[in-house]
Amino acid sequence: MSFEHYDETDFDAVRHLLPDSVMEMVGLIGAEPTLALLRAYGGTTFPVSCNVKRAGQATHAALAEVVGEQAADKLCRAFGQRQRLWLPKCERAVRELLHRKIRRQFDELVSRDNMTAFWAVQNLAQCHHLTDRTVWDILKKTDNAPPPESRQISLL
Repeated sequence: MSFEHYDETDFDAVRHLLPDSVMEMVGLIGAEPTLALLRAYGGTTFPVSCNVKRAGQATHAALAEVVGEQAADKLCRAFGQRQRLWLPKCERAVRELLHRKIRRQFDELVSRDNMTAFWAVQNLAQCHHLTDRTVWDILKKTDNAPPPESRQISLL
């Protein structure tokens, strides 16, 4: 599972499921470059350098190829002292996006294509390499939305 088939809108819809480190990168370089970085290197530790020595220039060039020169410079300034940048796989967010996609596809198959629920589930199970039981379990759930902000005024 990865962000390979998702875009910035999808990424934004599951912000509440992303690790703080990813949100820090989003704040620093934006959602699209962060998404590109996670697509390319998610689940790994990426060496971040100050772009001084030959090895540092090579890793900086690899980073810039994915996120652009300006974003690479920002990441190097922010994380260069750490020397390594952990890029999580964001499995909770990716799983939620997959589940939303399956529920959306199910609705399309049943309503637009007039397929029975049974055959729609069989189709989705094969398409996503899941068991039919897993697809039924996904369909029983609703989207994992962020908790609503409380509008209640504190009494203290």
